[in-house]
Amino acid sequence: MEKEKSNLSSKKIIIGIAILVVLVVGALCAYKKFSPKPVKGSKSITVTVIDDKDNRTTYDHKTDAEFLRAALEEIDGLTVEGEEAQYGLFVKTVNGLTADYNVNGAFWSFSVNGEDCNNGIETQPVYDGDTFEITYEAQ
Repeated sequence: MEKEKSNLSSKKIIIGIAILVVLVVGALCAYKKFSPKPVKGSKSITVTVIDDKDNRTTYDHKTDAEFLRAALEEIDGLTVEGEEAQYGLFVKTVNGLTADYNVNGAFWSFSVNGEDCNNGIETQPVYDGDTFEITYEAQ
């Protein structure tokens, strides 16, 4: 009787592990298929910086960059600085204005076409006609 219970328990564990493996592989395949893909070639984008006083500076830019960081680095008059982190550049300063979360809960938020960016600037794809906003946010 105990041997039957042990065999049944072992089968459940093996089936559970197999299902987990299938789910992980499926999730990775779905991510690879549906994650944003960069586009090669020339694109026109608009980047608007909104500072702590709600002043707006807009840059119209043509770029061949596939990702946002490279496009931002090309724009004359726009400076974006920060710290290199695990997922790329963590933006702390834009056009000389530093957002310090430890002082007043401030940070720079990024949006594309009116929606919050779901990627960091390293992996945010750039498409023709995109409109980006970099906004100083404080609590």
